[in-house]
Amino acid sequence: MVTVNILLSTYNGEKYLAEQIESILNQTFKGWTLLIRDDGSSDGTSEIIKGYESKDDRIKFINKNKIENIGIHKSFKSLAKFSDADWYFLCDQDDVWLPNKIENMLNYTEGKSEEAKLVYSDLTTVDSNLNIISERIRNSKGHEAPILKNYLLQPTVTGCAVMFNRNLRNYWLLEKKIIGLHDSMLGFLAASLGSLEFINESYTLYRQHSENVVGSSTLSGIHAILQSFWGQNQVMNARAYDILETFPSISDKNKKVLKEFIKLNHVGLLGRFKVIIKYRYRYSLGGKLYSLFGNLLLLSNIGNKGVK
Repeated sequence: MVTVNILLSTYNGEKYLAEQIESILNQTFKGWTLLIRDDGSSDGTSEIIKGYESKDDRIKFINKNKIENIGIHKSFKSLAKFSDADWYFLCDQDDVWLPNKIENMLNYTEGKSEEAKLVYSDLTTVDSNLNIISERIRNSKGHEAPILKNYLLQPTVTGCAVMFNRNLRNYWLLEKKIIGLHDSMLGFLAASLGSLEFINESYTLYRQHSENVVGSSTLSGIHAILQSFWGQNQVMNARAYDILETFPSISDKNKKVLKEFIKLNHVGLLGRFKVIIKYRYRYSLGGKLYSLFGNLLLLSNIGNKGVK
């Protein structure tokens, strides 16, 4: 039988946490283990977790005797490290899972996978009362999981819609550095070292409210857009360096993709032009105009304060 670990990191989540756990208890697939870590809550989150743990032996509160804040990326990594499973699901404290989420995503993979693999689905955004804001947040023209060169321009993975296998989890645990958010890092590892796949269905009600750590937002103003673009560019450069150093066995093709992306920040206009013409980086969620804008920014270097 396929084994499943659900990884749930909490922080002051008492308002919505019970509703999320109930949606996991209502899953049609029953063979899961829910691992929960509290990242230093000051509200009643820990008591809610203890209450559910006492009622269902599939729920495990992994740090109930040592509640401390280590940050969301390290917190999820601690959960992944806690015990082995065939597949891992990331879980946010404030969403709601549809009853067939685990069953359908497992059916998509047809069991175990030998390569490092991450699968993610679409999302339905809802307000704090679960009223639908948008049925789907992916490109209405048809989103596909990006290949590595395009993931470098725009990470597309949202944690609460993710499932990944043990091989990818093992790669993640080899990473010593904490660079950016955990979900986009997992997507980057999958695109670099294995496979990244998208299911064109929504199995999660992705709640948007004032306490979200990361939400579905739209930047406004050219300064904010440039700041976001180059901030993400620096994160992806740091990740590219780290993967090249940590995983020397990466394929020659992907090694070249990463090295030439890094090169963009260290060569002149002509050098950048040659790389961009060769790769023609594409936004997987934004269409042709976004892709053109992203490539022009890479070419012009406007707003880039440099990658250290």
